[in-house]
Amino acid sequence: MIGGTVALPEGLLEAGLWFRVEAAATASSVRRSAERLAVELGMPERRISDLAIVVAEAAGNLAKHADQGALLVRAVRT
Repeated sequence: MIGGTVALPEGLLEAGLWFRVEAAATASSVRRSAERLAVELGMPERRISDLAIVVAEAAGNLAKHADQGALLVRAVRT
């Protein structure tokens, strides 16, 4: 933690992070990283909650149905 906030994983803002999702436990790590990125970007709480649900579902589906699932978490601005 830095100054009372959780530090982002190295490289998350710049290029994103790839997560290998082969177990259900990984889904929570991916979700937390996505939430931290959203907070850092100043997203509203409601959007962060929606993002957390989407990421957890995607990671959970990879863990259940993919042989070697991978998920990229990164900021994309349009």
